[in-house]
Amino acid sequence: MSAPLVVLYNETRKAQYTLSQSEKLDTMLNILKAKFRGFENILKYHERPTPHIPGAPQVAGELLLWEAHASREYWRALLSLLPHKILLELKEKYGFEGRRPRSRDPINQPTTLPSLNNEELKELC
Repeated sequence: MSAPLVVLYNETRKAQYTLSQSEKLDTMLNILKAKFRGFENILKYHERPTPHIPGAPQVAGELLLWEAHASREYWRALLSLLPHKILLELKEKYGFEGRRPRSRDPINQPTTLPSLNNEELKELC
């Protein structure tokens, strides 16, 4: 990762601190809803059912639990798209056993990047 990307990341983080609580919650909800719409689109494209996830809470403290539950359900549905043979090969070759945040295997690592802190980002550069 290049230095300009780290600078942009830091500037974005600084801007986040200037938001009001309601703006932060709205931003978090919009990002998470977009993430889950992407999951839904993939599942619909492959004609698979989408998980039923209850509506998002309006309280920040509950939002993280809701996101964790929804992510677990969507990842389970996405992994069902892969043939069992492929899943076994990924496990043997890379240690991949499903979605594990901050795991260093090549399946989880790209999806973890947005949640890394400054020190972890610098390590990757």
